[in-house]
Amino acid sequence: MDWFRWLRDFAIFGAVAVASLAALRFGPGAAALRRAVTAVRNWSPRRALAVVLVLTVGARVGAMALFEPPYESDVKEYVEKAEQIAETGTPRAQETRHDGSHFFRPLGSSLALAGWYKATGTRGVVSARWHGSALAAAAAWLLLAAWLLLALGRVAGRETEGRIAAVGYAVFLPHVIFASIPYTETFVTALVLATSVLFERLRRGRGGFADAAGLGLACGWILITRTEMGFLLPLAAVLLLFARRHELARTAGLVSVAAALFCVPFAVNHEMRSGYPGHLRTSAQGGLILYFGNNPIEVNGYGNATPEVVASVRAMYAKDPTGGLARDAAVEWMTEHPFQVVLNAPKKLFHLWLAEPQGFRWHAGAGQPPAGMSTTLAKALRCIAYVQSLMLLFAGVLGLRHVGPERRFWVAALVIHAAIWCLLASSTRNRYPLEPWLFLAAATVVVAAVRAETPTTSTTA
Repeated sequence: MDWFRWLRDFAIFGAVAVASLAALRFGPGAAALRRAVTAVRNWSPRRALAVVLVLTVGARVGAMALFEPPYESDVKEYVEKAEQIAETGTPRAQETRHDGSHFFRPLGSSLALAGWYKATGTRGVVSARWHGSALAAAAAWLLLAAWLLLALGRVAGRETEGRIAAVGYAVFLPHVIFASIPYTETFVTALVLATSVLFERLRRGRGGFADAAGLGLACGWILITRTEMGFLLPLAAVLLLFARRHELARTAGLVSVAAALFCVPFAVNHEMRSGYPGHLRTSAQGGLILYFGNNPIEVNGYGNATPEVVASVRAMYAKDPTGGLARDAAVEWMTEHPFQVVLNAPKKLFHLWLAEPQGFRWHAGAGQPPAGMSTTLAKALRCIAYVQSLMLLFAGVLGLRHVGPERRFWVAALVIHAAIWCLLASSTRNRYPLEPWLFLAAATVVVAAVRAETPTTSTTA
């Protein structure tokens, strides 16, 4: 891996991101930002929702017109799996190979796409891309709903931050592009936001058993979609709910209801894959990604390993298609080299949070005629997206101090998520479903900066 290029690009785009944030803090940039925030604040609730939804769907429809994702690998599997579920109620025909063995990725997003196919009477990748736009619209609405909920009982007018966060999400290029590709990220983003809203209602004592059921169901669906996140969100929620020193009996009841509903998607996944080996019957490609991140050949920290590591994994999977052999080899190496495991963690965190965003190279078929995105356009969008990503990260981290108690859930989940990926091999898209929390935190920085400048501006005038 060319670490010089990766670090050079981060330094360049990081400097541009910092300069862009500074430009919005002073001079003409600050004046323009103040006018924009004032306009957003003056929107009626109905207009705010309309603007956010139009921007969200419009940006993603525009992206759909720019390229068609290569119909291969993950995209092909997710779409065909959903079609099989819609037609026969099971994904087995798509997941069973000629020799009788099974190869499958997590089922959750294909299950949702199958519901979309049944409801709309459509099939294929084009419909799946429209499904992504609909999910993005739901996520944008949840961002508005989340901040309205968080504002209750605290400071009047905090809906402005929610509107800014939702507008930011609407035009944030990494999420725009991934909603146009039938991957899991957009679906999980909506589920994470739903989880956040339901958890906050429970934490504040405003929610009841219906909210607990919804929380459990959302977390369970995440489990069969992005397995590593399906465990971290309920763990953070349970720990924080029980941290309250009052109403322990009620909390135990709510957690019990959530736990029961958490098992429902797992049971559905288990039944639809009846006859498959193992108990979980979902897949995080644990043996593959764990070995990519922990092996005696080379650990670059990135989700796509070096050719030598890939060849080694293929040889192990040829002997054991379940990935158990690769998993055991990785665990053995980690046990023998614990210090090296720690030293490799920063590489993985870099690729999780600081590297260039995904979606603008092979995901978009960049430079692949006839339907791939043009190379020039892909490069330009990738540069803009990189600056956007780092601006969001920097402003979001700064904004956490302006956020109330709800940040405990966010921070706990972000820390656990980072710790998990320190043991695997990460990519920037692995963080996408958690970025809406940073949008909300970054929006507080924007509003705080405008409020701080307003008195000075008035005095000068």
